[in-house]
Amino acid sequence: MKQQSVIVGITLVLITVGFSGCINVPKELTQFSIVSFDVEPGIINQGESANLSWVVISASSVNIDNGIGSVALTGHRIIQPTQTTTYILTASNATTTKSETVTITVNNESNESNNMLESIIISFEVNPMTIERGESANLSWVVTGATTVAIDNGIGSVALTGHRIIQPTQNTTYILTASNATTTRSATVTINVNKDNNTINPEKDEFVGTWVNSTYIDNIHYTKTIIFFSNGTAVYGGYPLTWDLKESKLILSYEGVSETQNYTFSNNNNTLYLASSNLFHFATTYTKQ
Repeated sequence: MKQQSVIVGITLVLITVGFSGCINVPKELTQFSIVSFDVEPGIINQGESANLSWVVISASSVNIDNGIGSVALTGHRIIQPTQTTTYILTASNATTTKSETVTITVNNESNESNNMLESIIISFEVNPMTIERGESANLSWVVTGATTVAIDNGIGSVALTGHRIIQPTQNTTYILTASNATTTRSATVTINVNKDNNTINPEKDEFVGTWVNSTYIDNIHYTKTIIFFSNGTAVYGGYPLTWDLKESKLILSYEGVSETQNYTFSNNNNTLYLASSNLFHFATTYTKQ
């Protein structure tokens, strides 16, 4: 199976250097999660080997069954099963336990001939099936007997067994197509995306993005950058904030302290004016990048 590169996070996330020179990484990129658990190749003949690999974030322990045992957060292991085998990776921290499975198919004379007759989609699922806009979900699948497996909506060719983190911005149906020399099978799964407060306050969409204030003081060029993310988080000068709009005012919060500001858009919503801030020391005028 070809190991998939999983991108976790907000599609609008831009890594930026603020006035302080710090780089902020959104919180969701460091939370406890099993980023990937894959086997390559997904089908072998008896006597052949495969590479089992995994990437886990922020766990205190990681274990894999079938005799592998405790492993590091990131690694790989050469395996040589004699029959079709499902491996279970279990990751834990102080409060939570998560698991992922991956299956390797081992061909022998009988099942190899069966695989040539029919490709089977054992499962094609998304979890959770409903998310809020800006949230992510896990798309997973298990296929046997296919020589090619592909998923639409920009995912493309995938291994027989795997998963992918998705972050659609609207209700989306994904189609998985599995084929071999004699048959083609397809399955669909739909994820529902709840509309957030942007439907109540369309201006919230206008905030999302990177805004820069550029000034010269004594012939020295200074810039200040603030990034608004669609999930209600923001970054200013390397510091993580949260933000919201209520009653046509911008509410910014940092470490439990909040401040309400007046704002004005102009220049086709490409210029943002913020009132002076005692808490955050904002510049007044920003240009959208």
